[in-house]
Amino acid sequence: MCLKPMVIWEAIWVQVAGRTLRVVSIAEQPDEPRVGVYPPDEALRRAQQLPPRERLVIDDVPQDEWTAFQEALAEA
Repeated sequence: MCLKPMVIWEAIWVQVAGRTLRVVSIAEQPDEPRVGVYPPDEALRRAQQLPPRERLVIDDVPQDEWTAFQEALAEA
């Protein structure tokens, strides 16, 4: 089995339990990576809106799980 490298597709910052969290989504890298540099108007045309806040914020994480998550991120 051959795994393709993954690249960060989108990164956003969200507030969870009074803390700021960086959330990223990833996508498989194509077989032949390419870099796109676009003029400002084209870049704006290609830009996508962020999902609604309700999809980004997790309100029901218990404090002990949140603390464990933060510690795991700090160790990474």
